[in-house]
Amino acid sequence: MAEIRRGEDGRSLKVKLACQTLIAIGELVMEGLLPGEDPSSEFPEDVQHWAAVYAELLQSADDVSARVSGLGGDELADESASVAIDRTALSARLNHLRQRHEFWMSRLPAGSDEAAKA
Repeated sequence: MAEIRRGEDGRSLKVKLACQTLIAIGELVMEGLLPGEDPSSEFPEDVQHWAAVYAELLQSADDVSARVSGLGGDELADESASVAIDRTALSARLNHLRQRHEFWMSRLPAGSDEAAKA
């Protein structure tokens, strides 16, 4: 069995990083909209900007979700008391990011580079 790398506080580095990332993403999307996000904006630059922002956040959250899902029982066993990985909350945040990304993608002009990537 591979040795689990631990930080100075004894916690698994993988779990610690995953939890910190989840907290950061959660803080960003807690209120529903990001600071400066205006769903009623008519400016094409705003639409492109927010589609790109949510694409990046969604990719980061998907990566974290995959990391958390791939953690073994040994890595999570020591963390259960000090760090709760709430898979339901993560799923809700991922769904929220997907919805916001889809909203902005639906507003992209049909011929734009971003719309072609979708």
